[in-house]
Amino acid sequence: MAGEALSAEIPTSPGSSVASSHDIPATAGPGAVRTGPVAAAPGGPSDTPLTDATAAASGAADDASRARPATATDDASRTGPATAATDSPDDAVRTGVADAAPAGRAGDVALSAGAAARRLGVAVTTLRTWHQRYGLGPSRHEPGHHRRYTAEDMDRLQVMQRLTTQGVAPAEAAAWARSRPLTPPEPGAALYDPTAVASPPTPAAPGQPPVGPAGRGTRPTRGPAPAARGLTRAAMRLDVRGMRDILCSTLHDRGVIPAWTEVMVPALAAIGDRYEATRRFVEVEHLLSRAVTEILASVPHPAGSPRVLLAAADEEQHTLPLEALAAALAEGGVPSRLFGARVPSQALLDAIARTGPAAVVLWSQRPATGIVTQLTRVRDIPHPPLVIAAAGPGWPHDLPSGITRLTGLTEAVHLLATV
Repeated sequence: MAGEALSAEIPTSPGSSVASSHDIPATAGPGAVRTGPVAAAPGGPSDTPLTDATAAASGAADDASRARPATATDDASRTGPATAATDSPDDAVRTGVADAAPAGRAGDVALSAGAAARRLGVAVTTLRTWHQRYGLGPSRHEPGHHRRYTAEDMDRLQVMQRLTTQGVAPAEAAAWARSRPLTPPEPGAALYDPTAVASPPTPAAPGQPPVGPAGRGTRPTRGPAPAARGLTRAAMRLDVRGMRDILCSTLHDRGVIPAWTEVMVPALAAIGDRYEATRRFVEVEHLLSRAVTEILASVPHPAGSPRVLLAAADEEQHTLPLEALAAALAEGGVPSRLFGARVPSQALLDAIARTGPAAVVLWSQRPATGIVTQLTRVRDIPHPPLVIAAAGPGWPHDLPSGITRLTGLTEAVHLLATV
């Protein structure tokens, strides 16, 4: 990534939630995520431009800051819109009980390849690849009938699917799935627990299973590229749980700024690239943007009166970069007020008069919304904030005196934490 930018422009689909985050309620996702310390000081690896990365997240990133759309190496990692693939004409219409046959365990059912694929959200060809290459196939067989997937088979396939989504190589994921003890969930247990997201395995020595969170007391780490690719794949499958798992584990392991710049922005940019190439996948943009909004909003907010006011310029609909900034500030113990999209200039002045912030950050994604009088009106009030900052690629190159330009997320957090 060229930067953590809050200022490069990305093409977005009409009505995209990436470009129109005001349609996404900034409510906490399923459970608050505790995050680590604030990222390194400006100039470090995490100091991406607040303008470019955020712009990439909001709409279209330039070539330096946009991630190349993820490509697959085999059927196990190939992605596309989630479709119900089938292995026979009958499978296309049979679901539920009609697709199931009795299995060995009371209350269990055995599924055809088509039904198993639909349940996992993958293609039947992917299941066949996992069977032929990695030995994760159906174990129940009755003479004269196709093999079927038992509950234990599905448990292993879910592990395989989850790890490949997170960017783990299919061979490693399969080895982990085969060696992992299968513990049925407790009755009534939630499918998704943000406090118990399993980390993908680390590479293993030949003949040995990968090392997971319990292995030798170490916690495996993963590079940004696999996590970003995994998030893109989960988004393309419209896999809400998969996206949340990756976002939660990334936020927990790395903190807000690296999660934003190394995982969220590349995935958002990759989806933007796919839209530009195909004029499709608007629904993918919406779902991914909502998942990002929810996970950023789940960062616990510190106690105390907010001294930082964050708002998008009048008629500016892009807000994901501001949401990332609000989350990074919260992680660093700095409370803020986020007013969201399309804040009229007079409403901004009224909010400042009522709350008396020490710092105001105004975001503009497009030149049409980067009207500098919105900033100078704040500067010229009788008791202006100590810091009046312009963020985003929409503002002109030359800003009026008394206005600070924010160019990096890390820089912004350090500046705003001192006011």
